Amino acid sequence: MTETMTSRERVLATIDHRPTDRVPTSLVLSYFPARYHNVPIADIVSDPERFLELKQRTFEDLGGSDVINLMPACLGNSAEGFRMMPVKVRMPGVELPADVIPQYDEVELMTAEDYPALIDKGWFRFVDDVLIPRVFAGQPRQPRPRFDDTRFRRYYEERDVFVMPGNAVILPFEVLS
Repeated sequence: MTETMTSRERVLATIDHRPTDRVPTSLVLSYFPARYHNVPIADIVSDPERFLELKQRTFEDLGGSDVINLMPACLGNSAEGFRMMPVKVRMPGVELPADVIPQYDEVELMTAEDYPALIDKGWFRFVDDVLIPRVFAGQPRQPRPRFDDTRFRRYYEERDVFVMPGNAVILPFEVLS
């Protein structure tokens, strides 16, 4: 039996395929903190800082976990978010009721006729030059809400919780079919 480990030790040992005192846990907490605290989902997708505050309160109420991800619940419906995940998103409080999760708007974004331009420009230039103008035609370009996760990161690190870095990124081959 392995002696009691900290969350960080447990996660790193698991990654390294070494024995642990128990299986590491992770509270994903995408939209749950809003429901748990009776806050409209529209509030957390439009305010990443509010989302992180609710996530921290939920983490405390539920007794914590070994891993936490600080990424916002939704990339939003911005050109910047679209570059990372090229789908149009219907947002709560905008195109949807305030207390439902964002929904992907399943529309055809490109056709076989776009492939020569994609090959010529490369993926990111193609997204910037072709897809973003097509998808966001007539809409002002709004940046994703910015946030500083430093104090939240420090909160979890002080508790030896493994802060998972990064974000979901959809690669071109997942879009091309």
